[in-house]
Amino acid sequence: MSIADICTERPTGRERQVLELLAAGHLDESIARQLNISIRTCRRIIASLMDRLEARSRFQAGVIAAARGWMDAPAPHPPREMISTVGRKGISFNR
Repeated sequence: MSIADICTERPTGRERQVLELLAAGHLDESIARQLNISIRTCRRIIASLMDRLEARSRFQAGVIAAARGWMDAPAPHPPREMISTVGRKGISFNR
């Protein structure tokens, strides 16, 4: 298998799940909890994906993965854990 094959190889099911949760705005801890994997495993999957995609950031990895058709469109709303309040002035996000 050549390096070109590795770079264009489609993600595994687990990698795709991680990508989609990242795209939806979830943090490592949340992804690990939802997929029932350790935080360390989650971070290794993310690092591997970023390496394969030659991405410098998680955002860039998501853009490249989406452009390659590796995942569905991200969720239209941020996950509840990121929202602290919803009021007349709009949504306030946790940082």
